[in-house]
Amino acid sequence: MEVKTGARAGVNASANVSVIPATKRSVRSGAALKTVKDLRVAAYCRVSTGNDEQQSSYIKQKEYYTKLISSKEGWQMAGIYADEAITGTSRIHRKEFNRMIDDAVSGKIDYIVTKSISRFARNTVDTLECVRQLRQLSPPVGIFFEKENIDTLDTAGELFLTILSAMAQDESRSIGDNVRWSIQKNFQQGKPTINLERMLGYDMGENGEWIINEEQAETVREIFSLYLCGMSSYKVANAMNEKGRFTVNGCKWNPAKILKILQNEKYMGDLEMQKNVTVDMLSHLVKKNTGEAPRYYIKNHHPAIIDRESWEQVQVMVQDSKKKSPKINPKKTNGAVIFGNLICGKSHNDRLCGHEWKRFRYSARTKDYTDDRCLQAQGLSTTGFEEGYFFSYAVWRCSANVKTGSRVGISHVCPSDFLYECAMEQSFMEMIYRIKHDVEVNGEHAEIYRNFRKQSDRLSRQTDVQSKSLFSIFTNEKKEL
Repeated sequence: MEVKTGARAGVNASANVSVIPATKRSVRSGAALKTVKDLRVAAYCRVSTGNDEQQSSYIKQKEYYTKLISSKEGWQMAGIYADEAITGTSRIHRKEFNRMIDDAVSGKIDYIVTKSISRFARNTVDTLECVRQLRQLSPPVGIFFEKENIDTLDTAGELFLTILSAMAQDESRSIGDNVRWSIQKNFQQGKPTINLERMLGYDMGENGEWIINEEQAETVREIFSLYLCGMSSYKVANAMNEKGRFTVNGCKWNPAKILKILQNEKYMGDLEMQKNVTVDMLSHLVKKNTGEAPRYYIKNHHPAIIDRESWEQVQVMVQDSKKKSPKINPKKTNGAVIFGNLICGKSHNDRLCGHEWKRFRYSARTKDYTDDRCLQAQGLSTTGFEEGYFFSYAVWRCSANVKTGSRVGISHVCPSDFLYECAMEQSFMEMIYRIKHDVEVNGEHAEIYRNFRKQSDRLSRQTDVQSKSLFSIFTNEKKEL
């Protein structure tokens, strides 16, 4: 292409300028998707639920974009990325979306086409971050939103994109509020939203009633029975696994799952709703409802597997176990200041250790203890019963020999062992009695007096030396003046 220019700066001359067209994509005014050829175009589809209506929409979206990209001159199919039954408010669980962004960053995609901003993302931050990330690539990767007719490689598109993306996010918030409102209304009417397929012991009847699944209920009854007999949640889990009685999902038991069964009020026929709440619409963070929202409780809602008295007795045992459970990591405790200035005198690598001693408290539980007399007095069988008693004790250890926590500034591990505080207290009292007896028998010649005079003389000599040094320094300074 040639352009003829006129005279400039008083010079009557003409020049021929040749224009070399741009061959690379860039962010500029005007939709690049309509001007650049030989593009590798990918499409993104998403539906938020798995119901039949949206499933049909999901299939139609894939068919539409496959046909569209294949029929466009200069376009090459770079793939169809589709997330099914995934919310658009967060990209954490959207595997296909994240794979598409990674492929674009790797240079496998030139353009992405999607139905609308709400299909792409319902989170303003996610939308803008992805758009800007792809625009900063060399060459940049564009996104075209069909419904809004926005091309992200068009400089005029970001303002509209920001506004419309915020509207899509607010729409999602509004939908979430409506869903929560309808769920709470159901709770108020006593209509729970529970999937009994994920709960051990119950099936859903034809009319929505709860029906006891006897095979699964036997597992529930045995869990409660073993725990009432004194077995810990850990031992109950092992017993269930050994018998081949697994969870409703076919997984092995662990103490946490056992406690979840034991503390579930549904097994005594009651029903508590809205135990958990979603605290953040974008991250979908769910936490235990500790007063953020109302809870709804129905007594005798369905047939019970466990009688109410047994269930309440188990709750007392569980709470008592939590209060007295042994500590996994011993921690330093306050108190016992009488030993607070102890220094380790253990010899290590031909030198004195010299590190402080620290106080720790350990807890434990008796194992396999049964008082047959108590059970016989109550007319109970001694078979299968196991009583557990908790106890704790304090110990002192060298800070260079503490295996828990960090040892800041400690360059070695002391080989010393721990000492029981009760033994240290006894030794301390024996030392006091020996000193007292020594003073009563030997008077001023007792060992404590001899040590006191020795230390006093040493301090006096040090004081004299320091006084003479200070006097000489003062005298010399006076002479100089």
